[in-house]
Amino acid sequence: MSNYKRFLNTIIISSIVFLLQSCTSSGPATSFYSLFAHPSPEKVSFNNKGTTIGIAPVTLPEYLDNPSVISLTETQRVKILGYHAWAGSFKESINRVLADDISNILNLDAVWSFPWDNRIRPDYQIRIVFDELAGKQGDKVRLKAKWTVLNKKGNTAVLVGSKNIEQATNSKSADDYVAAINRTLNELSLSIAKQLAARLSES
Repeated sequence: MSNYKRFLNTIIISSIVFLLQSCTSSGPATSFYSLFAHPSPEKVSFNNKGTTIGIAPVTLPEYLDNPSVISLTETQRVKILGYHAWAGSFKESINRVLADDISNILNLDAVWSFPWDNRIRPDYQIRIVFDELAGKQGDKVRLKAKWTVLNKKGNTAVLVGSKNIEQATNSKSADDYVAAINRTLNELSLSIAKQLAARLSES
């Protein structure tokens, strides 16, 4: 092979490598987020230490069923934060946070997030329907939820409640927006735990 052909092949290969690197490095890196239980929650007195509680699958608005973080706008348009995504299932992380929070608040070990072993069903199941769990970046996150505590068979409502919560974001950043979502869930957990402890102490 002549020197000219070697030179030409080198130029072609270098150009291809450059183009491939340009394609793979374009755009910012995606940031992944999760939700967490409150690190030091308020404690609620609960004497029924043998009780088992299950957090049934939560129900979310359809627009939140997305791997990306979702925010709202001034209109009916939703905003998909394409480079800000959930590190796993948003719904499953909500289940986990509620279970961990309620467990810590009541100092109760046996609080399970769905799914659980059907051969060992919990004494009580908490089903939660979220009508809202989003907001505007740089403004407020709103949580609006209805919840029902059912008996072991799931055919009798022991307790029914609802909660509206607002948490301000500290800035327009995605980090602060997700943190505000997390705080609304921590607050919901505390509200449910307080009402559940009061109701079961009457039994």
